[in-house]
Amino acid sequence: MAPRNPNKLWTRLSPAIGRRLVCVMLPLASIAAACSGSPTGAAVGGSGGRSSVASGAGVQAATATNAAMVAGMTAAATGSTAGVPAGTGAVGAGGAGVLAPIGGAPVLVAGNAAERDAGSPVASGEDAGDAVSGEAPDASTDGSVDKPDLDAGMTTRFPPFETNGEPLSGAIGDWTYTEFPDALCRDGSPAGVYVNLGSTKKLMIFLEGGGRCAEASTCAINPTSVASGGVLRVALTAGVLDRAQAENPVRDWNFVYVPYCTGDRHGGANPDADVPGVGPQKFVGHLNLKKFLNRIVPTFRDASDVLLTGLSAGGFGVEYNAVLVQRAFANVKLKLIIDSAPFVSTAVFTSCDQEQTRKFYRAEETFLGDCGLACPRADDYWMDFGMFLAKTFSDRPVGLISALEDSTERSFFGIGVNGCTASLDLVNPGIPAAAFRKDVLAYREQIAAFANFGTFYPDVDTHTWLGFPEFYTVRAGNVRLVDWFAKIANGQNAGHAGP
Repeated sequence: MAPRNPNKLWTRLSPAIGRRLVCVMLPLASIAAACSGSPTGAAVGGSGGRSSVASGAGVQAATATNAAMVAGMTAAATGSTAGVPAGTGAVGAGGAGVLAPIGGAPVLVAGNAAERDAGSPVASGEDAGDAVSGEAPDASTDGSVDKPDLDAGMTTRFPPFETNGEPLSGAIGDWTYTEFPDALCRDGSPAGVYVNLGSTKKLMIFLEGGGRCAEASTCAINPTSVASGGVLRVALTAGVLDRAQAENPVRDWNFVYVPYCTGDRHGGANPDADVPGVGPQKFVGHLNLKKFLNRIVPTFRDASDVLLTGLSAGGFGVEYNAVLVQRAFANVKLKLIIDSAPFVSTAVFTSCDQEQTRKFYRAEETFLGDCGLACPRADDYWMDFGMFLAKTFSDRPVGLISALEDSTERSFFGIGVNGCTASLDLVNPGIPAAAFRKDVLAYREQIAAFANFGTFYPDVDTHTWLGFPEFYTVRAGNVRLVDWFAKIANGQNAGHAGP
């Protein structure tokens, strides 16, 4: 594991208003100005970690003394990865989808899976049938749900993603980092993965969080390299990564931890992105994951269970890459657990922000290519994609974790207000709590027909749990998160917890 960088300091505060502010990626000289209160331990927030909002004065002071704004996000306390053994990975090139006008409005039409090489399949009704129509299954006259025969269409829904790379190195109970010289962070430096071997044939792939790079204020606090991001990598022993915790349902599983450094929530296929006011960016998280999978799959070829999970930006990465990972592990029904990456309407994830995200990531080559005709609108696709995902994975356990008033996600979605002219404001989120709550609950209602798709909705404004000790204590209603998580890990339906 890369050494910790002593010039970074992480601390959790307890402000008077009762919420948590996490000081992220601040030089030591800035901590006093940015943070007040008593440290109580390491934590993380922003679009990658613990929630939180403190006094406006604290945030403003931090901004004045540090160019990277204070945010609760998973950014970093690790040092350089120099000297870490390098790895290799094969590139799966993707081709382009196209925009086609229908009735005067831009509509997404994906290129087919063969054209996009190792990319995502077209998820049109013609190719995948009812399994990917984006609509809930029809109910029969007796009230039962008429589900398609999904196993019969497995190769249509998930055409195999061929992998032939060299297996990764690892040790039981210890973390081993492998650098991929041809996988890039958004600043062009090498990316890589951590492996920690367990004692079973079960595998958890964990995608790290850490905000997003969408304009100047968000890019300023988003990790640009593996060395600059990732509070969870300080120890890699908390929450679901804690092998010493007897209640951990995955404590004896194999772990692959994917650091986040691409600014695209692990979803991009655009090495030539250009963010106005920021400059060129390599939004290649999806392309990197293909290269990682080319070695991860051969390492765990005989895996009996595969769970894809992640928090915040990593939660979005789970959603963006679910089809790809299922294609790579073609012989196992993939399980999904998403932490703090909710499906919402344009009232929260605005049309201009969705359009901008699509263009920045070349999403037609990634998750919108998967969704195909089930996601017909170029600037209003996110809730449609949520329905597509629920239906495509309706024969295997899936779970979504989201606070009903997540202040961090409301802040990051808030940059899309006023025609995408707003900046990140972690003190006064741009999206009202009521609007966010309404959409999160609406998505639960839309997926009600899918018994396999569970939700865990604590009635709080906190952001993310899977990488923290609260994983074992937080409740939604009378259900503990660890127990709800365990059901999915064990192949059971978790149901809905919370209001």
